[in-house]
Amino acid sequence: MSQLNNTEWKTFLKDNQNYTCDNYYNTDTNQFIIETEHPDWKEYLRVFTDAFQRSEYPDRVQYSIDPNFKLDITGWIDKKLKQHLNYSINIKPYEAWAIEYRDGGYQASHNHTQQSNLISMIMFFDTITEEQRRQPTDGCTYTLMSQTDGNQMCSHFNPYPGKVIIMDGKVFHGTYPCRAPRRCFVVNFKFEYITMEPKID
Repeated sequence: MSQLNNTEWKTFLKDNQNYTCDNYYNTDTNQFIIETEHPDWKEYLRVFTDAFQRSEYPDRVQYSIDPNFKLDITGWIDKKLKQHLNYSINIKPYEAWAIEYRDGGYQASHNHTQQSNLISMIMFFDTITEEQRRQPTDGCTYTLMSQTDGNQMCSHFNPYPGKVIIMDGKVFHGTYPCRAPRRCFVVNFKFEYITMEPKID
């Protein structure tokens, strides 16, 4: 587990917001995370107006989205997976939703394993400002990936417009609270293996 003080976290999060290429994380338990950016993220703001259901909760508003509704993001996700994974898979949108957090909104640690073989994507639409935070990590998405030796790989992802996290559905993740606004778009993809043979470059 990470043991950074507030000053170290502020430096880490500032640097984390300005990277210019993909980051790839994996474990020996066959879990992975791809950290990247979508250049056309503004096109996906329509998910908040085109949703077929709007559900109100004390700390957030959640929008249910038809996973087959113009989700041209599937090809882009598939390309990212092919760039980073050493095996081949086919993906198909399974379910999608968007979240608009209210002040103090958060997500407790959970994963997406309601179906076997899921890959999850989270796209962020807002930058978390210093005024929205009490702690440097407020508003961040955190992930936990188990290692076979019992250790946990803990990562924190600072949201900003266009930031995208792609991860194995078994990866535990959550969101620290912060003041609004904080919006995100989530898609779960079902996948099937084409081959488990390592790719040869």
